[in-house]
This record gives sequence, structure tokens and C-alpha cells, in this order.
Amino acid sequence: MAVDDDTEEASENGTIITVIIADDHSIMRQSLSHMLRNQPGFEVVAEAEDGKQAVEYALQLRPAVVLMEFSMPRLNGAAAIRRIKNEAPDIAVIGLTVYGDPSTEQNMLQAGIRIFLTKNVQAKEFIAAIKQCARG
Repeated sequence: MAVDDDTEEASENGTIITVIIADDHSIMRQSLSHMLRNQPGFEVVAEAEDGKQAVEYALQLRPAVVLMEFSMPRLNGAAAIRRIKNEAPDIAVIGLTVYGDPSTEQNMLQAGIRIFLTKNVQAKEFIAAIKQCARG
């Protein structure tokens, strides 16, 4: 079932918003992927289970948006974001975490995210944040 009440495409010009989901918990990746695949105008192009894999996928696939968990194995979210933004500044990154504390948000903002979300965000707000980031 679609989260949006309207049938409007995800981006204003009707193009598909490509997304990479980076989270070390497979159930979270699968849930987010399922939600986005059921929305018009979104394409999940990869799912990364650690920060290093997220960077590799982002630089190879060049999605519009990367959803990045802060606490990641092999390379934490902030370090992964910095690498992505250094090599591909046009990729929008949304920081996603269970930790809503100000220091986590500050670390992710300094790394280069556009939006900070906690995992208790409502689905409609989550979709709106991705659309906002894809628009620039």
C-alpha cells in the first residue's frame, strides 16, 4: 500500500528517484526497501549492510539519495558520508538513526547529510524527506 494519499510522482518532473539504503540490520533495510518500492517514482538500486559497502555502491551507482544509518560496521555512517560527499557531492544523504541525541545529529550534519531522521519518523515524513533531498 502506498504511503502517499496522492498518486503524484516522487519527483516534480516525473523522473524516478534512485535510492540506496545503508543499514546494518537486514530487517530495517528490507522494510525500508519494501516501503519505497511500493511508492510511485522510487527505485531502490542497492542495499548496503555496512559503511564500506555503502560508499562503494554510492560511487558506482550514483543514486539521487542515500539513506545512511549512523552506527555501521566496517566504516561508521559519518565516515561513509564524508567519503561519498567528497567524491560525489551531488548525492544527497539522509542520516537515519535510532539515536536522536544532539551529538549524533551534529556528527552527521558535519559529515554532510541534508536531513537527519530518527527511526521513529512517520512513513509520510520519511517519504517527504527523500523527495525534498532529491529535489536539492
